[in-house]
Amino acid sequence: MLIYAEGGRSRSGGLGEPRPGIGRLALESGVPVVPMAIHGSAGVRSWKRLRFPKVTVQFGEPLSFPAEAKPTRERQQEVANEIFDEVRTMYVALEENGRRSVIKSLRKGLPAPDPGKASRAEP
Repeated sequence: MLIYAEGGRSRSGGLGEPRPGIGRLALESGVPVVPMAIHGSAGVRSWKRLRFPKVTVQFGEPLSFPAEAKPTRERQQEVANEIFDEVRTMYVALEENGRRSVIKSLRKGLPAPDPGKASRAEP
């Protein structure tokens, strides 16, 4: 099952804020959640004939949370934020380093490049 942590697709093209629903499902079910970043899908709406947009879908490592019968709304939001932090990290890496760099790293079995590494590097 796919669930957008933000409650739906973003119309702005950027990332929004997670809603507690994904946290509630993760906590009440105890089922692992696989974070996923979708990059480039905004171009799908306006693609031109024979110029298909490049959409990259990256899956993260599964996150597991112990099952809770009645988690508080704060706990639900806390888990939603933790899940979305993983999504945000993948998305930012795709945005800043480009899809080729991330794909190349993943094919080599390396972790995806750190999104802020280039901006923190010394000249």
